Amino acid sequence: MKAKKIKLGLLGILVLGLVGKSLAAVPLWDNFESYVYGSTLSGQGGWGADASVTVSSNVFGEVTKLGALPPNTAATNAVPVGADGQVWTEFQICDATRLVPSSLPLVNSSAVVMVGVTTNGYAVVYNTASNGWDFCTNNARGLAVTGLSSGVWATVSVYEDFANTNVAVFLNGQLLRLNLPFINTSASAYSGLRFNSGAASTGYVDNVYVSNSIPSSLTNLSSTTDLDGDGMPDAVEIMQYGGLAKVVPGDYSTFAAAVAAAPVGGRIVVSNGTYATSLALSNGVTLIGAVLAANATNLTFQGAMTVTTGMVEVASGQFTVTGQVSIAAGGLLTISNTAANFSGLMIGSGGLVQVVNGSVTANGVTMTGTFTLDSKCGTAITASLLNHTDDFEAYPMNLPLVLCGGAGWGASDGRSIVQGAVTNSGFKAAKVVANTALSNTVSGAEDLKKVWTDMYLNDSAVKYPGIPYPATNANRAVVFFVNTNNHVVVWNSNAWEECATDALGNQAPIAATGTWFRVSVFEDFTAQKVAFFLNGQLLRQQVPFVSRVERYQGISFSAGAGAAYLDDVKIWTNMPPSLTNYSQSVVDLNHDGLADAVQISQVGIIYNPRGTVFKIR
Repeated sequence: MKAKKIKLGLLGILVLGLVGKSLAAVPLWDNFESYVYGSTLSGQGGWGADASVTVSSNVFGEVTKLGALPPNTAATNAVPVGADGQVWTEFQICDATRLVPSSLPLVNSSAVVMVGVTTNGYAVVYNTASNGWDFCTNNARGLAVTGLSSGVWATVSVYEDFANTNVAVFLNGQLLRLNLPFINTSASAYSGLRFNSGAASTGYVDNVYVSNSIPSSLTNLSSTTDLDGDGMPDAVEIMQYGGLAKVVPGDYSTFAAAVAAAPVGGRIVVSNGTYATSLALSNGVTLIGAVLAANATNLTFQGAMTVTTGMVEVASGQFTVTGQVSIAAGGLLTISNTAANFSGLMIGSGGLVQVVNGSVTANGVTMTGTFTLDSKCGTAITASLLNHTDDFEAYPMNLPLVLCGGAGWGASDGRSIVQGAVTNSGFKAAKVVANTALSNTVSGAEDLKKVWTDMYLNDSAVKYPGIPYPATNANRAVVFFVNTNNHVVVWNSNAWEECATDALGNQAPIAATGTWFRVSVFEDFTAQKVAFFLNGQLLRQQVPFVSRVERYQGISFSAGAGAAYLDDVKIWTNMPPSLTNYSQSVVDLNHDGLADAVQISQVGIIYNPRGTVFKIR
């Protein structure tokens, strides 16, 4: 047989039910430094060995101490590590020529795995599935590997999964074989290891490690492999998931084939690109974007997606589905570290979309952060009809505002909730957490040319610090904020204007931090003009729209460095009653006997009187 022409060098490891002269501590880490140079290894650190196996040093660049095995000798160590089912063994080996017996060794039926290095520098393992020795001239993905030179140190790492009776073998961080069956399939727990040297030269072993934890050499992508390109070291992936991810395209030409082949909880790696196909996830399968150099992964599926249970994780990239995304009744979709863009999202009864440090854009609404969507989620928004009023009293306390889509609300973060601790009237208000947004979509305003928005706000955090002011939002009629002077700042004729005075030059009211203040905005879509009121006092009138907007579409709020609160929202086609009460003197700045809001609504402006005002009845 051709195999008999292959010669073996230092052969390890045989995992046996061995009994040494003593038992090594667990986890075992032995670099032989604590032993006396030139002493016999047997009896030290749990080792049992032939008498000629000694502690040596200064071999092939290794100046510290190591174990030296003369030709035809062996060293063993009994290492009981418990029956938790997952054990790693790692060691460094080196020999001079690897000229050893001309035939392959006999298979030890008591061993779990046998692995060695051939004279041409390739690892060799015994594979019971084929009842023969497997020469690892390629890795676990079938790609060619380079053989080792004689006299060069090599690191062998072996993972044993006793629950599933299979083995993975690494050489210098390269995953060579995966899911090799045990030789002794009845083995239920790790018991020990054995090194055999060849017949022609001394073999050397150093830095022996046995533990339930992954060796550090296999946890850093700079020193180990990631054959499926998912950004996770192969060793970590094997221990967590039992194998590598399926790759599309690569292992499978279609997503349907990959999903069908993936085990429960399996993973599918997808390269950047656009795929003209629909997608179905089930059995908890995870769809992972491939890590391509430093580029973010961007996946687009030109079709629909249905999910029974599944997960999407596209590191720092975009995941787009151009068709409807449907979560089955009772189904679960988890989105992690991913910006997901869906043209539509439908969640069945009991179904959930769990977002972890990511975002979902669907049905025209974007939500960002960590949150959960259900069948009543904010992405299934039913637009508010005018006249719209919301004081948040009807919602359960601490309800995420992303779940208030039936009232027109959408939130960019699931942490924005109905809050009971800070109120204006009643007992509840909307809390918008720092650096997030809340919006309300309005329907029925297509033919309306005059719309009032009235609301109470409370900013508990530091206000916007001032110049330089933020950039304005395009496609908006009105943009304003409150600065650290507690003044309203509006975008007026292509510049920010701080409203320290009102529309007629009087001192303006302030919006003090931590207190409720009322903002009222009148929009005239025919004239493309805006009027602002703060606590009932007219601050500005005839302010041009930021950009041309033909009809009222909704409102949005963006919190700054701290939480902001919102209550008593009114979006009306008629004037809010609070602005028509003439007993409040602040609403008639020009003292003409007509409430400013009424005059604004009727003629779009109030006039500053000149001289004495005479009133004749």
